[in-house]
Amino acid sequence: MNVETLAKILHEAGREAVLKNKVVKKDGAPLGQIKFLEWNELTVDAQEGRRIQARYILDQCLVFSYQETYGMNKQKIQELGLENMSLTIPGAWYKQ
Repeated sequence: MNVETLAKILHEAGREAVLKNKVVKKDGAPLGQIKFLEWNELTVDAQEGRRIQARYILDQCLVFSYQETYGMNKQKIQELGLENMSLTIPGAWYKQ
């Protein structure tokens, strides 16, 4: 998975948190009044902030998309050198 894809996924994860009212409210504003910005509406700095988060995750873990991991068998796991890493969530192996 590349940085840009993961950065956009992290941004969408933020949307989920907002929709579930699980975020810190800025200036006490009710969440219903907060507009969640689309990726292309973010400032360059905000987009880069998501990329920094993505790079950190990619540096700490080997992350594969669901499509990449679906049906990954033991031989493929060994080929990728993942057998000695911890599978933290489907598709993410933590580099120990």
